[in-house]
Amino acid sequence: MLKLTDRAAILIQRVLDELGALPSEALRITSRAGDDLEYDIDAQRPGDMVVEREGLKLLVVGHLLGQSLERSTIDAQEGPQGVRLLLIP
Repeated sequence: MLKLTDRAAILIQRVLDELGALPSEALRITSRAGDDLEYDIDAQRPGDMVVEREGLKLLVVGHLLGQSLERSTIDAQEGPQGVRLLLIP
C-alpha cells in the first residue's frame, strides 16, 4: 500500500485547497523523474489506486504506476517553486 508521511498529507491538502479542487478530485501522480513525482489535479478513474487520509481523497495513481509504487512512501517538501512530492522507497 502506498503511504504518505504526515507532512506530505498536510502539504497535499493545502495544494488541493489553494487550487480549488472539488471534493471528488485529488492530486494525480503522473510520472516520476528520479525520486521526484509530478502531479496534477484529476478525478479518480477506474483501476486507480486512491490514497486517503482522515476520509479525504489526497492522491490518485494510475494502475501501472501504482503497482511500481505500491510499497513506497511519499514525502513532500515546500520550496520556492512550490510543493515537491518525493518518493521514499
